[in-house]
Amino acid sequence: MNVIERLQGPSGSHLFGTDNQGRDTFSRVVYGSQVTVILSFGAVALSTVVATVIGVVSGYFGGIVDMVIQRIVEIWQAFPGLIFVIFVVSIFGTGRIELIIVLGLLFGVGSSRVVRSATLSVRELNYVEAAAALGASHTRILLRHILPNVVPVVIVTASVQIGAVILAESSLSFLGFGTPPPFPSWGRMLQESQQFMLQYPHLAFFPGAAIALVVYSLNMFGDGIRDVLDPRMRGTR
Repeated sequence: MNVIERLQGPSGSHLFGTDNQGRDTFSRVVYGSQVTVILSFGAVALSTVVATVIGVVSGYFGGIVDMVIQRIVEIWQAFPGLIFVIFVVSIFGTGRIELIIVLGLLFGVGSSRVVRSATLSVRELNYVEAAAALGASHTRILLRHILPNVVPVVIVTASVQIGAVILAESSLSFLGFGTPPPFPSWGRMLQESQQFMLQYPHLAFFPGAAIALVVYSLNMFGDGIRDVLDPRMRGTR
């Protein structure tokens, strides 16, 4: 902090200017990306595991197992996502691990329905029925036949989710439920810039632009991954 240089505009010494405490905004935006990447990729990794386990088990076994799991998923999805996350982190804290677990579970349970749909399609293929007829165990069928054919769907879902997780983390930070100080985060930088936004718009512009650029880039990346892994999308552009 350097109070003498507080609220300066972009210049050669401070590319993005300084905030109300004289801190270099460019350094905080760059360092805040580390927090965002750790939280988003950690949450998406957990979300992918949760979605894959729930979706594959529910879609493969079907029957009463599928019915029970899907009713639990529907109950989970009935709660407003952001309000539920705020409720949980207000009880268990706002550390990195807590945020990763909460966001991972929130997005994972919802994504499990996509994985379940893919599993239902693969389960009806001839080679899966042949493996079951030959006496293959459920574990072998799941690991050798079901899971490898569901992986492309899982990858596409995970790549698209990263942008949504970043927006969720930024929203939590903006509301004061994100990563606690002294770690900077883009959402908290937006929240701190509110009272100075009219006089010093650069305080909100640069962290907001970072969020928009990263989310847009990740969404385009996920769209490209989908085009590569989904045979139905090939040759349509």
